[in-house]
Amino acid sequence: MVSPISLLLVLSPTTFIYSLSHFAVAGVIANNFYLFSFIAPLQVFHPPPKKIRYLYPRPLHRYLLVCQMNKTIYPPCFFTATNLSWNHLLQLNEHKKIILESLSFLVNDKRTTLYAFVIMSNHIHLIWQPFGDHAPKKIQHCFLKYTAQQIKFNLLKNNEVELKKYKVNAADREYQFWERNPLSIELYSEKVFLQKLNYLHLNPVKARLCKYPEEYLYSSARFYETGNDDWGILSQYRGS
Repeated sequence: MVSPISLLLVLSPTTFIYSLSHFAVAGVIANNFYLFSFIAPLQVFHPPPKKIRYLYPRPLHRYLLVCQMNKTIYPPCFFTATNLSWNHLLQLNEHKKIILESLSFLVNDKRTTLYAFVIMSNHIHLIWQPFGDHAPKKIQHCFLKYTAQQIKFNLLKNNEVELKKYKVNAADREYQFWERNPLSIELYSEKVFLQKLNYLHLNPVKARLCKYPEEYLYSSARFYETGNDDWGILSQYRGS
């Protein structure tokens, strides 16, 4: 009888690594230490991510066809960023507009595709997807850094008392406006995508800011209800 390892060796190097990964994962329960000591050296021969067209389980859901058109290697993500200590920093429309300006830049600069958003008084939710080979972490960093700087400039000019709430004793910054480690969840199925989309759009309703999601101005709900993109930054998640 031929062992599983012998069978895998006759495959191409790429298939071998992927198949061996699946084989090794199955053995994680049996021998945790053996798995990681065995699989780590093989990762050196894994094809570079930039050569992979997409990283989705097959068959692709219809909504992910837009990923192929963008030739992206990253899935859509549900992203949440919260203001420091849940302060209501985004209560001001001026600060909401800073968020939208940053999103507009990232979309127009072809760094990300934006499918949905909502801006609440102390946090934001986005469903976005890196465009091409732009790394998610770099996009997040750029977005949070720019918005923090612009909000700081606005408070320095108009409300220094409010600004003091965000002064921190940190080596790398004087002020902090966003909580560290924002939430980012990859969305690999249409079912989960729609769950996050509905959750996002219902935020203002649950906060009693409106009766229906499409009535809230700083949200993409109206786009999905009427097809009108008031901000000029949204893409329909089905790619149509």
